[in-house]
Amino acid sequence: MPADVLLLVSTAVAVLSLVVAVLSLAVAVASARWSRRADRRAEGATATAVRGAAVSDLVDGLHRVRRLARQADVAPVTAQQVVEVMVDFEDRSHRHQAVLPTHLRAVGREVRAAMGNAFGSPAWAGLDARQASGDLAAFDHYWWEVTRSYLEHVDTCLQDWRVAPARRRPSELVHFYAWRQGEDASYLARA
Repeated sequence: MPADVLLLVSTAVAVLSLVVAVLSLAVAVASARWSRRADRRAEGATATAVRGAAVSDLVDGLHRVRRLARQADVAPVTAQQVVEVMVDFEDRSHRHQAVLPTHLRAVGREVRAAMGNAFGSPAWAGLDARQASGDLAAFDHYWWEVTRSYLEHVDTCLQDWRVAPARRRPSELVHFYAWRQGEDASYLARA
């Protein structure tokens, strides 16, 4: 009997050791998964913070652009004013483009197109310095309004993302060419 008891005890110890090893492995796997998730959450929070700072800086530049565009309706705007705000906005746009949320990465190009539509070549000076000496487009209230409303749309898209970056369906940035689609025909028909 002592041999049977000894065999039983050694079998029990072996089974218990196996159970402990399996539990240890399960704890190690769970711990590794939790750690990876925590790392991903931290990386995600950091990326969101970086994107948030980029969007905030871009919004500040866009507000300068919008102020100038609003001013054009009540007082003459100079080519130099357009150049200054657009060079600043282009700098901000290029500096942050890589970290902007994917659906907002075209914002620099679209704002440039809108401002070029209303103010002419000085709006392109941030991209091509030779345009700074170009002629300012004659003020046209209709096209000014198209540009002003588009800049408002861009601001709304940026602000929406800044307020709720994790939203599954962010405000969609409509490209400027699509925004003004059909405007050319209706404008020319009135002329």
